[in-house]
Amino acid sequence: SSSNNIGDNRNNNEEHGTNVDVSNSRCWLMLGRLVLVVATDLALGLLLLYYLFTLLSVDGLYHIFGDSTKHVSSRVLELLEWLRGAPAGLKLNQPLTRALASFFSYHVGLWTLYLEVAGGAVYGLCCALVWCGLLGASVQVALLSDMLHVATLHLHCLYVYAARLHMVQVSLLGSQWRAFRGRKWNPLKQRVDSLSSSGVAGTSQPLSRVLTAVIFTLVVFLLPTTTVYYLVFLSLRVLLSLLRWLLFAITWMIHHNPLYILLMHVAGATKLKGEVHLSSCDNDASKNTDELPRQPLQLQLSIRSCSLVESLCLTAARLPLTPNITVPRISHLLDTVLYARQLL
Repeated sequence: SSSNNIGDNRNNNEEHGTNVDVSNSRCWLMLGRLVLVVATDLALGLLLLYYLFTLLSVDGLYHIFGDSTKHVSSRVLELLEWLRGAPAGLKLNQPLTRALASFFSYHVGLWTLYLEVAGGAVYGLCCALVWCGLLGASVQVALLSDMLHVATLHLHCLYVYAARLHMVQVSLLGSQWRAFRGRKWNPLKQRVDSLSSSGVAGTSQPLSRVLTAVIFTLVVFLLPTTTVYYLVFLSLRVLLSLLRWLLFAITWMIHHNPLYILLMHVAGATKLKGEVHLSSCDNDASKNTDELPRQPLQLQLSIRSCSLVESLCLTAARLPLTPNITVPRISHLLDTVLYARQLL
């Protein structure tokens, strides 16, 4: 029994030593990958810093940012002037489209004036964008995304104004249509109920029908004008969102580059192993099964080296998506695009 205990302890020690070796190997792989990612990030940041100092300067970057914001503002003003008339041959409500174009144009001009007044802060952001190359290229890309937010904040405000106006008109259109049919929405029970015989707000039912018909007609004729503005600013919002997602994808690629796996394969490292294969050992004694008694099955264990494609696939499978892509529901898309109940 003592010999059996000694054998069990020896097996446990060997198994524990194997687990420790596997965990240490995994830790060294993760540490090496982390060091290489940081080194790559710093190298790219230094290259961008050298490029900005060689071909550009802080003053040149500041002038590029100012010219870009002025160009975007002038293009938006031209777009508003186009919407003020008859865009694509559409016959819009002229008083409403003039009022909306004037309101949005005033907001764009106000934002341009604000950027000119805050020139010192913008110059500081440009300096930070250049010198952040010492911290890595991912920091520069993140700061560039923040500067994009600053430069296009007025476009986001215009989208919010147009979306809220569109949402109010669509909600008013639905409520007046229900009231015209003698229905109302009950927010407590989350259902459509019938109106009382006294009508809406204590008025008579015929007068209530006339008022709802008038309001419904006004909203129907004004809705195309606000919808055109909403669709235009929604398109701009989608383009800006795609640009920001592109910058985020660049940062993700810097942090999750497969350079470490490539170097491990080029160096022929033995730490990257693939699947385990078991094969039977064929010998002469096992072939003569009639002459000799049945022998125990002997298996040979072999570990196959992992190919480059398999290593990249396994690494990509363990990484998060770019960036946490979730498929939106149809109801969410309808609320966001058609009814503007949720903002992008």
